[in-house]
Amino acid sequence: MRRSVLESLARRVVAGVAAGDRGWRTEYRIRRLIGAGDRGAQVAVDALWECWLLTADDRWWTVLLRWNRPAAFAWTLNSGLFDPGQVHRLSRVALDDPAHRCTAEGLAEALGRTGHPIAEIARRHLSRPAAHVLDTLDGAPRTAAVVDYLTGRLVRDHDWDGLWRFARDLPPADAAEALRHADPRWRPPDRAGDELYTLLRDADPEHLRELVTLLATPRILPTDRPVLRGAFSADERLMAVTLASELRVYDVASGTRLAAHELDEIDPGPVSFEGDAPIVVQRWPGEPVLRSTVWRFGPGRRTGRSVNGWVYDLRPGTLDGTSQVASARRAPGLPWPEVSLIRRHGPPAIRRPEGVADLRCMVLDTDPVDRRVAFAGDRITVAGLGPGNRLRGPVHSYPRISQDWRGLCLAGPDLVFSCDATEVVGWRVDGGLLRPAVIRRHGHGAIAWAPYRNAVAATDWQHGLQYLDADTLEPQDVPGDLYGLRARQLWSAPLGTGTHAAAADGEIRLVLASVAGLAHLARQPMSRGGLGAVRPDPVMWDRAAALVEVLAANDRYRASVRSAG
Repeated sequence: MRRSVLESLARRVVAGVAAGDRGWRTEYRIRRLIGAGDRGAQVAVDALWECWLLTADDRWWTVLLRWNRPAAFAWTLNSGLFDPGQVHRLSRVALDDPAHRCTAEGLAEALGRTGHPIAEIARRHLSRPAAHVLDTLDGAPRTAAVVDYLTGRLVRDHDWDGLWRFARDLPPADAAEALRHADPRWRPPDRAGDELYTLLRDADPEHLRELVTLLATPRILPTDRPVLRGAFSADERLMAVTLASELRVYDVASGTRLAAHELDEIDPGPVSFEGDAPIVVQRWPGEPVLRSTVWRFGPGRRTGRSVNGWVYDLRPGTLDGTSQVASARRAPGLPWPEVSLIRRHGPPAIRRPEGVADLRCMVLDTDPVDRRVAFAGDRITVAGLGPGNRLRGPVHSYPRISQDWRGLCLAGPDLVFSCDATEVVGWRVDGGLLRPAVIRRHGHGAIAWAPYRNAVAATDWQHGLQYLDADTLEPQDVPGDLYGLRARQLWSAPLGTGTHAAAADGEIRLVLASVAGLAHLARQPMSRGGLGAVRPDPVMWDRAAALVEVLAANDRYRASVRSAG
């Protein structure tokens, strides 16, 4: 039987079993598939493992024991019912054969399949003292099933020291749940540990989980029209957005709309901030004269300054915003925009910086703290904004011509991410060059840096807003109110804290780094610590006082352990 025919047969069998089909056609296909497996066909082995994992029928188990072969590691059946590699890991657990040693991840997955025989097989694997079981499952995902199982084992063995060590490697809510089963007379030997232990024992796990959900939920600001552009002030107190003929200013902490200003409907262009004053650039219509007006909306007053060229993007070059970096097409004969400097005072209002030969700029990002700029045209350039009119210390990627740049973001002193219609790339500074460090072969839209997650936020019209791990560019979990969001616009705070906002379908979803960062930390094992790295938010932190208190006590405990060691 040809491989393609056999693979099609295997998929039909798995689909029929999953649907509960017991008809003669399915029975005939099963017999053919088992015959192929008897002759050594690996795809038949893979299919029967899926059938057994779906139904736990002894019929499959008898055949699988006779074959005594795990599912393939390079799993190609792709039925869509299991994650890649999962069937292989579970099959090694089920065989319980020294020749096919199982992994910690496979054991954790098997424990989670409650009611299936494989869960009992996994428990037999782990029928040693609880302390050894902890070592066996070291590195496995701490799923609810794993936490419940290990907690039960430690409690059954009266291993309170082990339960305490295990709890410290869980998120606060799971740790509180586990420690509820501890002997109430037991206490950690050290003072800082006793403080953390007492807080966790007294905490309500469900309340802690509710607080994490509250913190992870973005603030939703309704708008009656699509948002075209957005920006945050440097101190993140204010956010400005442009709509078709209006500029709106919001208080970030409360979500309250503070002001609304009318704009010409010709082109509500890019928006930025100079201190507390929002700035909007609007292009003049028509060629051959290319001009734009930079509008500044101060207290009770609106002022405008005409500049040469059409401005497509605008980012603060300095903390006070008096110097802005723009992507601007400054002359009719210039077929592409270039990076340009716009300043509030003194002639000229817009300048072409010196120090870099190729200034082509389709997308850009800035770091006003360290006064750096990144821009992309036929290559990516990162440079410092020097005094006067110069870009200093530029580093470049190799020429990388993209016809459809979508986004660029700085992510630290030696890392920058780019995005176009086909891929996302993380670039690292290596001497005078930017070299690709990680690549994801999937196009996205705008991107923004989220340091508290060590991730890049990216718009994706196919899958919705995603967070891509900075080290691997694999998707991370997305909070519920952001999951599947088809965001048309994405912008972030200029200081790179991770505060960002996404706009879609007549509303803005606002993610504050101080709040979302706390939620992200509360989902991590306490052994990773780090409350000090999250920017405080007095209002939200007061509402989540029970959670903050636990995390702060955990930081004190970890500090005492380090000083003692």
